[in-house]
Amino acid sequence: MKQKSVTGVPGVVYRIPLFFTDASPLQRFSKNDFPVGEERYAYCRVISDKQGAGILIEVFNFIGAEASEDEILLSGRIFEPVVIIGDGIKCNRWQKVFDFPDFDAETDAGLSVIEKKIADSIDSGVGFQSYSSIQLERQIVESLPDQTKEKFGIFNKEINS
Repeated sequence: MKQKSVTGVPGVVYRIPLFFTDASPLQRFSKNDFPVGEERYAYCRVISDKQGAGILIEVFNFIGAEASEDEILLSGRIFEPVVIIGDGIKCNRWQKVFDFPDFDAETDAGLSVIEKKIADSIDSGVGFQSYSSIQLERQIVESLPDQTKEKFGIFNKEINS
């Protein structure tokens, strides 16, 4: 059977659970796996699908269960855009919440600047990392201010497994 390929559609926003960091990266998820009332979600937007090189995304500062498009986008990035392997999308671990059909990667996310930074890091020998869903979720948790971790009951012990 042919493996289903993962495509990152530019402009699509996903809700990333911050409470599955100990789940297998191969585990598939259904709507029933996401607890009602759970608020420990981050949000990301696909900037560009780099085909075999991964999917370039930006992760936003907003943490919560429900948000408007503006709340998410205006919260700013929690860190520089990263490349993911797409397992969070493929296994339905990350839930699609918005689609921006008029999204322009250059205008809305500064694609050429991001690609230059990636190229410069590769040229300098530093390289760049492609994140799995669990690696990215853990990176998000580690990047959160302590105040946010306390508010949502997110503690480092949850990500050290």
